[in-house]
Amino acid sequence: MIRNTEPPDPIGHIGPIELTAQSSTPTPTSTYIDESGRTAAERRISAWWHTIPPLRRRTGAALVCLVAATLFVVEVMSIPPSDGSGTTAPQPWPAQVTDIEFAGTTAATTQQADQFTIELTVTDTDTRPVTVLAISQPYAALTTVLLPAPPIALYPQAVQDVALQATVRSCAGLPAMDQLPYVTVTVANAVGVQTQSEVLGPSYAYALHDALLAACDGVLGPGHGAAPPR
Repeated sequence: MIRNTEPPDPIGHIGPIELTAQSSTPTPTSTYIDESGRTAAERRISAWWHTIPPLRRRTGAALVCLVAATLFVVEVMSIPPSDGSGTTAPQPWPAQVTDIEFAGTTAATTQQADQFTIELTVTDTDTRPVTVLAISQPYAALTTVLLPAPPIALYPQAVQDVALQATVRSCAGLPAMDQLPYVTVTVANAVGVQTQSEVLGPSYAYALHDALLAACDGVLGPGHGAAPPR
């Protein structure tokens, strides 16, 4: 028997490694940052940032995120409430959010028999401020002065005490019977300025009539003044 003494062909033989054009340049082992397009200030900030230890950098980044989140929450809370349709509810006109109530009268003194004081309370029911520009009792024969002097700033949900110092100019020019006396009020807010009449109810009618009678020795208009029906 003749045996083949020639060595077998190599299996899985790997020849010498040849460098190609793509692999001739070794891959860098560190990150390269191209700063050619940065300004000198940006390069200085970048160099300073990379000198900070990693733990401090993470802490600083977390603080920046916390401040940004806080500012976002504050901005969202400052947005006026929506009416449910996806649009912001418009701010109401000042007269819609201003309540005026009668609180009483102060009788005239002996030295000032022709004067008396009408006491009122004014409330801003809105979440934004309102300014009172004027309040008066519109009788031609009666002069009223608002105290404190306007403009009067009303804070949201706050109650403000005000007074009308009334002086009778002519008893003959006052109504003998006024069942629905009203005051004229001018208020303003960011939307605009409004003037309207406020009927303060029966208690104001009775008190105003009694104060006018006291200031005019019981005589109003062309004859004796009769009190409003109670």
